[in-house]
Order: sequence, then C-alpha cells, then structure tokens
Amino acid sequence: MQLATRHRWIRTLCALAFLSLLIGCPPPPGAGPNGTTPPSGGGSGGGSEPPRTGSVDPYTCGNYAAVDFGRRLQAFLIATVTLEHHVSTTEKMLRDTCVLMGGHLGMAAPQLRGGTREVCLAMAENLRAALDAGLQAQATLDMQYTPAVCTVNVEAAARAAAECEARAQADVDVYCQGYCAGSCQGACQGTCQGRCNGTCHGTTGAGGECNGECEGTCEGSCQGSCHGSCAGGCQGYADVDAEASCEAHAEVVANVEAECTEPELEVEFDASLVGDLRRLEAATRAIDAGLPRILMIKARAQGPLLGSFRGWSRSTLELVTSGPTFLASIGEQALCVFGQVQAAAQALAAINVSIDVQIEVSASIEASATGSAGGGVGAAP
Repeated sequence: MQLATRHRWIRTLCALAFLSLLIGCPPPPGAGPNGTTPPSGGGSGGGSEPPRTGSVDPYTCGNYAAVDFGRRLQAFLIATVTLEHHVSTTEKMLRDTCVLMGGHLGMAAPQLRGGTREVCLAMAENLRAALDAGLQAQATLDMQYTPAVCTVNVEAAARAAAECEARAQADVDVYCQGYCAGSCQGACQGTCQGRCNGTCHGTTGAGGECNGECEGTCEGSCQGSCHGSCAGGCQGYADVDAEASCEAHAEVVANVEAECTEPELEVEFDASLVGDLRRLEAATRAIDAGLPRILMIKARAQGPLLGSFRGWSRSTLELVTSGPTFLASIGEQALCVFGQVQAAAQALAAINVSIDVQIEVSASIEASATGSAGGGVGAAP
C-alpha cells in the first residue's frame, strides 16, 4: 500500500500543471461568496455546517445534493472548507506561538509583524543568537522531551466513507499510514513488532514474534501501513480507498480531528558555563513557553494535515477533469456546482503553501532550540 500511495501521489503531482490551466478562469456565477471568515470553532461533525472560507460554499447551487452524485460532491465541498479551515487555524496557532516566543526574547514589535514564515524565521534566528550568546563555547544546554504524537481514528474514516458511499463500513478499505500502536488487526506492510501471521522478512524471536517486515496479519504494533483497525490508535494519518469525493471527505473528517499531544519538556543548564545570563534566561523562557506547541504543530502538519491534503488534492484533480459527469448527473445545477469544484481547486495552492510553511518553520525553530547549544541537547527516547 505504501508503494501504491507513493505512485498515486506522483501521478497527482504530474497532473497539477494541467489542473492549473483548468482553474485559471474564475468560477461561474453561484460559486459562493468571497472573503467569508470562519468562526472560531472548527470541524464538521454531526450534520452542522462547516466553517466557510474563501469562495467555496457547499450549501449554494440549490438542491443538487438530492441526487446521489450531488450528495457525494457536497461531501467533497464540505471536506474542502473543513480542511482549509483547519490548515489556516493551525498556521495562525503557529504564528501566534512565534510572536509569544519573540516577546520573551525581547524582539521589537516590527520584527513580529508580517506573514507566518517571516515572523517565525526571524524568531528562530533570534532564539539561536540568544542561545549562542548565553552559553560559553563548548557549553551545553540539557533539553529533554518526548516526541509530539498525533493519533487518528481510522474507524471514523471508515464510517465516513461508508456513509458517503452508502455501503457497509466493513467493505471500506482504510489504511493507517505511519505507526499502528497496540495491535494491527489486519495486514501489516512494514515492520511488525509482534507475531506475524504470514511471511516474516527478518528474524523470529523465541515467542514467534517477527523482528522485521511482515507480509500478512500482525498481532502487534505495525510501523508502515496497517490495513485494518489499530487497537492502540493510528499515529500518522488515515488513508482511504474510495470514490474520489468520498475519499476526500473521509480522510479529512478523520485526519483533521486527530488528537495531537504537546511533549513534556525539561530544560537545564550549568550555571558555571553561562555567558550572557540575561539572554540565556530569555531563551529558556521562550523555549518553555512555545517549543512544546511548535513540536505539536510540526507533528500535526507533517502527519494528519499533509495526509489529508494529499488525498483531497487527488480527488480535486479527478473531479475537475470530469466536467461532463456534472452535466449528465446534476442537470441545471451542473455549472454552479462545477464552479464550486473549480473554486476548491483554486484553494489547492494556498493550502499546499500553508502546510509547507508550517513544516518548514517548525523544523527551523526546533533546530534553533536544540542545535545551538551543542551535543547536550536532544529528544528523550
């Protein structure tokens, strides 16, 4: 499944040039209001309307959702505004955290204005400089923290896909991409830390556990791709194999609601090896105040959000290139609904850039916090 997923993603990237041509024109009338602002809440649980952002509005274009194809398209549009909202909310959280850390570092107000990338990279540079000045040469900052973890409910993805496609949940193929903790009740394509009911490519322990790659069912944790349920939760993202609209909907519903934990952080230093105590204390205050959240945002962006975006962008491409289907299946609402899909495609680049920025700057901040002080800095196992 991992290889198939990579191939699907490569095909998507190769087709984005064609997609950019299709979305160059503005959507037809009825494509939804521009410039609407999402409410403070998030998500799209139950039957409530999702927050509406940009120019996508799942509830315009009349009663197109009364037919099966229209209902699935509405699920896709709901996924679009939900993903866009969660991505923008996470980016805002990142920027706000950078401003908070910059305040502890004593940065001037003009340095804390601007876009997320500009503000956060400036803060990371100031943090690195403060640590360099605060510690003498060869001195170390002792920093210990456990990795941030995002846990996704793959069963929620299966339920959402089943409801969207009007079929039994057991018939939906859902994969946990990442680490299936506890026990993978299904096929494990990756490293199985337990008994492998199939072919074990690696050493077999005295108790029959597979210390290597398992092609078959893994009675234990699975690092890679678990096709089935994860008894201890999926630490990564849910990957659904379904019709394009329903696939996007199910993956977004499950992944954006991932529970991400902030790591516990401990920072210590040897007072006898301090250079500029004032700047070192400012740096440690900034780290204490913001680094745990930065690490959580990094885990969220490069796991559930990026996983959601990949599936949603593939679905967007399929829908944009299937224009005749709208005319045949929806009737008089076809042009309006197709305009909504085009509006979703126009949001693709902005969502992609936002996720990239979140991953880039969170990694830069982590490197500044953990790399400036030398070999004594590290993550706890």
